[in-house]
Amino acid sequence: MSSLGDGQGLAIGLATAVYITHGDDPGPLLVRSARTGRWMLPAGYMRPGEDSPLQTAGRMLHESTGLALQSPSPLLAIDFHPATAQAAPYQLMVFDGGHLTGRRLNSVHLPDRYDQHETPSFPTLAALEGTTPRLVEFLKHIRKARTAYRPMLLQAGRQVSFNGPGGSEKPWDADPAHTDRHVV
Repeated sequence: MSSLGDGQGLAIGLATAVYITHGDDPGPLLVRSARTGRWMLPAGYMRPGEDSPLQTAGRMLHESTGLALQSPSPLLAIDFHPATAQAAPYQLMVFDGGHLTGRRLNSVHLPDRYDQHETPSFPTLAALEGTTPRLVEFLKHIRKARTAYRPMLLQAGRQVSFNGPGGSEKPWDADPAHTDRHVV
């Protein structure tokens, strides 16, 4: 991997995820990895030939739940994950897949030839709290971004502060000249 100063840039993977809810419960549609047993939003990496992150999100949603991504699908968050000993750095873009009702809710299923996930489900955040607190924290940030109609910048699932520890969550709100800026 090269450094930013050598003119070659830094290779960063791009992944996408889709946040979908149903009913009155704020628990989103999640899939459980067949390999690790961990819960996650329907997500995956962009493949060569895909034209946009939104196209990748649509493919991953269909592969893991049988659902088609509805338009419009606003961006809810960009979550940067720095390199670790186990993984290269990547950027996760989370899109809003809407609220499921009726036939669309009943059509959620695991496609026959897809073996990477177990059956999709809507576990409550309370049910996940004891087993996956970092996922719950991440999902609360995504829900907050959806409610505020404003994309959120995260790093490894945690909200980024622009003003150091305890800094403003919305640094542009303090200065009226910056009210048109977004964190994207």
